[in-house]
Amino acid sequence: MNPHIDFPNVHPKLEMKSHENSVDCVQISPNDDNIAASGSHDHTLKLWDLARETATMSMTPHEEGVWNLDYHPNGNVVMSVSPASTVALNDA
Repeated sequence: MNPHIDFPNVHPKLEMKSHENSVDCVQISPNDDNIAASGSHDHTLKLWDLARETATMSMTPHEEGVWNLDYHPNGNVVMSVSPASTVALNDA
């Protein structure tokens, strides 16, 4: 069985570049569909304005990459985790 699946007619609606390495996680804000957070192997967590297609904030919450993240339900805090077993609470 081939684990690779092709989607020939699927094209990204939006593509934004700002990270220096692979992006491991992305979450949309629970308060605003035009705001997202992304985490990367480049050690950064970025907040994005999707309507303007630009990163609005960049922070380095860990000494290693950001492997996963999630918004608090109030949308004002993003929790991130790294492979070094660290957890960070970040203002969104």
